[in-house]
Parts: sequence; C-alpha cells; structure tokens
Amino acid sequence: MCNSHMADRMGTPYLQRTLNQQLTNHIRNTLPSFRNKLQSQLLAMEKEVEEYKNFRPDDPTRKTKAMMQLVTYLFLICCLLHCSVQ
Repeated sequence: MCNSHMADRMGTPYLQRTLNQQLTNHIRNTLPSFRNKLQSQLLAMEKEVEEYKNFRPDDPTRKTKAMMQLVTYLFLICCLLHCSVQ
C-alpha cells in the first residue's frame, strides 16, 4: 500500500497520543510559573492578614492606604477602558 507510512499517523489512537503529549508538555511548561504565582499571592495574602491582626478602624494611616488603593484601582480601570476603546 502506498500510504502505509501514513497509517500510523491516522485515527483516534494517534490523535489521543498526540493530544495527550501536547497537554502533558503544556502542563510541564506552565506549572512552575503557575506555582510561583500562587506562592507569591499566598505570601501577599498572609502579609495582609498580619496587617489586619492589628487593625484599628480609626487609624488615619489605614484610611489613607485604603484611599490610595481605591484611586489606584480606579486609575487602572480607566486605563484599561481607554486602551480597549482605541
């Protein structure tokens, strides 16, 4: 048969092996950076939890920090909206 060299690259078993290998490679390539990102987010949350342990609602520095976070958040939203319009 003249197409016998292609027979091993056709059909569901070949597709299954190929897709499985691609998925395995993708997971292997992206897992380290994903793990690092989660770890840094966990550390940031733990730091924030520590800050709340000594939380005093009437602390003026806390109010300033909250206001700065709000302004930064709104600024980022405006930037994203402006960039998506262009």
